[in-house]
Amino acid sequence: MDAALPALVITPICPQLLGSRSLVISSTEQIEFEIGSDYSSFLCLDGADEVGVKPGDGVLISQSSLKTRLVRLDIARDSRNVKCSCSAAPSVAAPG
Repeated sequence: MDAALPALVITPICPQLLGSRSLVISSTEQIEFEIGSDYSSFLCLDGADEVGVKPGDGVLISQSSLKTRLVRLDIARDSRNVKCSCSAAPSVAAPG
């Protein structure tokens, strides 16, 4: 995916099904879901500490207003060639 695309990519960390793939949505969209399992679960975002969620809890995913600067070095072609791209980090809130 091109870093210039205004999109959010939501990827399961350890999916239980092989068919679980990343979900790519427009950066203007929001995703809201409710935990429906009878088991306690954890939500982990961008390597941050886990957040415990329980049945009935809601989760809202949307683009943050904060920007993150990413730098990628393309060492294979030319060690002096540095590509920079900006992307927004997702924002997650528990409604209620």
